[in-house]
Amino acid sequence: MKRLNPTILVSFVFVVLCGAMTLLILLDAVSDKKEERTNLFYHYYSIEPASLLEALEAGNINVFSPVDEEPPLVPSNQQIPVPWTQEDYFRIANALSQFVWGDTDTLEGWQLNSMDFALGCGKVGIGFQDGNFRLFKNVKTDERESRIVRIVNIDPRSKVVFITENEYYPILADWSAIDLGQNLLSAEEILQIAENVGGQEKRLSVKNACDISLLLSPDSASYEGWWVTYTRKDDGTTLFHVDIDPVTGAIR
Repeated sequence: MKRLNPTILVSFVFVVLCGAMTLLILLDAVSDKKEERTNLFYHYYSIEPASLLEALEAGNINVFSPVDEEPPLVPSNQQIPVPWTQEDYFRIANALSQFVWGDTDTLEGWQLNSMDFALGCGKVGIGFQDGNFRLFKNVKTDERESRIVRIVNIDPRSKVVFITENEYYPILADWSAIDLGQNLLSAEEILQIAENVGGQEKRLSVKNACDISLLLSPDSASYEGWWVTYTRKDDGTTLFHVDIDPVTGAIR
């Protein structure tokens, strides 16, 4: 059996090691690469929940009063619940975008990446007491392409709304969007399904000492549609959780 020339063998090993080192350097460079965030807008506005929807219905969008910082959290025993639906939160988000930027439609030119709502277990049948929307759009200029992300938080419990915009560059991930063209079930309908399949029994077992969150986000790690989670107030553990198809209402 013919043996390799030692010089050739050493050269071969050197080439392999150099290739491996180059690959490791490239992988390390890729792993270190991330989307840099630049804040474009950040502001809080106080609201009067009791009269807000009535004012918007009358065409008055001057219902948002700028404040310099986040107002203090209103104690739970002083919070006044609101009978707001998913559609109400969309209407408020639209009005806020129009007030701040002159947009006539929150979703005009934007895609909805996620929406979530929250309420205390004792508020089931009344309405959602908090709502969040995350929207995005990819913007391309002569110099670069970036993602603009707008987050709107509406918290009637603390009589405040918050809106921020951030730019992410370079774009390293393709974000997914909620297809509003589908006949999606509303958050109220999703909550009722969760109640019927065990949520009501679980919350009553702890005398409503719990909170409920509903999230729809195609970019969630284990996306299965709407995530509905009941969380105990005393220790923060999950009391009940269910994934619900946003179109059919089937349990996933």
